[in-house]
Amino acid sequence: MNEFMESLRMSFDDSINYLTWAFFSLVAAFAFDRLLDIKKIKNKLGNCIFTLVCRAYFIAFMLIGVANIQYMREVFSHHLGGSIFSNIFWILIMVIIVVNAGLVTIGIDGKKSKES
Repeated sequence: MNEFMESLRMSFDDSINYLTWAFFSLVAAFAFDRLLDIKKIKNKLGNCIFTLVCRAYFIAFMLIGVANIQYMREVFSHHLGGSIFSNIFWILIMVIIVVNAGLVTIGIDGKKSKES
């Protein structure tokens, strides 16, 4: 059991940077998605450019988040082997990252609407 806990500790130590990058990139992606819902430009050309830029940033930050989640999976697979535990831990972490990033974005939007 001590071997498993040591492997788990090493997995978390090695994946913390990927976890941080994944979280903040998903927050940024969700923020750009919310920005499209909130802000509309009256000029048709300006609105098209704004939508294109927001979608490009959304895709870029989403790809960064997905890549970092993939790197976390590789770290857990490396330290814990191909066991079911490595899959359980990275799926659990992925869900936590996505839910927390969404809640942060919704919370920021809710706070702004209450202040107005």
